[in-house]
Amino acid sequence: MSMILSPEEKQAFARQLVSLRQQLHRNPELSSREIKTTALLRERLKAMGLQLLDLGLPTGAPALLRGGRPGPTIGIRADIDALPLVEKTDVVCRSQNPGIMHACGHDVHTTALLGAAELLCRQREELRGQVLFLFQPAEETVQGAESVIASGLFEKYAPVGLICLHVWPQLPAMQVGLASGAFLSAVDSFKITITGRGGHGSMPNESVNPIPAGSAVALAAPGIVSYDLPPAETAALSICSIQAGLCDNAIPDVCTLLGTARTFSEQSQQIVLRRLKELSENTAAAYGCRGELYIDHSIPPVVNDAVLSHLMGRSAEAVLGKGACRHLEQVMISEDFAYYGRQLPVCCALFGVGTGGKLHSASFYPPDDVLLPAASFLAECAVEILTDKAVLCVKEEASA
Repeated sequence: MSMILSPEEKQAFARQLVSLRQQLHRNPELSSREIKTTALLRERLKAMGLQLLDLGLPTGAPALLRGGRPGPTIGIRADIDALPLVEKTDVVCRSQNPGIMHACGHDVHTTALLGAAELLCRQREELRGQVLFLFQPAEETVQGAESVIASGLFEKYAPVGLICLHVWPQLPAMQVGLASGAFLSAVDSFKITITGRGGHGSMPNESVNPIPAGSAVALAAPGIVSYDLPPAETAALSICSIQAGLCDNAIPDVCTLLGTARTFSEQSQQIVLRRLKELSENTAAAYGCRGELYIDHSIPPVVNDAVLSHLMGRSAEAVLGKGACRHLEQVMISEDFAYYGRQLPVCCALFGVGTGGKLHSASFYPPDDVLLPAASFLAECAVEILTDKAVLCVKEEASA
């Protein structure tokens, strides 16, 4: 990146980012309720001299940086919502909102994007094109991305692509994981109801017990991945909850199963859901019950654009050093960032925080020292993409 910070400036900027991140972590808000977070973001973005944009939504904060030289527009997105968890960390900035916690790193994502915005503002006169900063609400409830798309933001500002990062505890700190193509999995959350006929436990012959049928479905369902998908296809199907009955002497009417199916292609997704429906219905029927499959919600896979992936990898090595970018195989997590891929080229990078542990854990807290590298990485990605000849050619062809 053309702008270089002195050691003193780096230290001061790093402290500023830590303070901001701790403020966000201390005050988490649930999806679509990020009122105070949105107000804070708009205040910070306005102070940088950025053009504040309106999504027509109660929360979320998009802003536009216009560079001093003509060129395309690149979008960078961060998610801002938290999770309904009771925090179990011992950090000084523990959540002050009972039962709510930034347990997925969204406080890091938001801080990194604000930091990138400030770094880019410092060199706006040399910047080619525009940067669209998108602080998106409601990622955890799978509503935010589609709401942003419906707002018409991308039609109005026509970015050549949209990028993001997501903290990843399974990677060493300051390592970036990337791949082109289907990278993060699609997920279908489902419910299966097995309906029988309840009765007294002393007279099972006068009832139709849905529990054995539900148990049989739970045991057989994961086999769909092994027996019905091509061997080269990666997928996972998990039954995560079985609920039936409330006491020890009454056979219930219904057994309910909850789970998720994760796939990386439309073909695999269709096969898994079709077979799961058939399995639910036919297995239930074999036990004299009725089985029904309901898809609660679906998220498509995140499919990384090859050009953007290459440029983000180059940016990682420019900022974090040679060897900092690592090719990753497909990862079984999902992101509503995937919806943007239906509108424009996208790329999501996994940013190593080296903590181990798990996302959505009440004890998850990525270290503060990843903030400045993450911000610098996103800023470098913007500069790299806006000055890349392949991107410029695509922009010129689209404008012709």
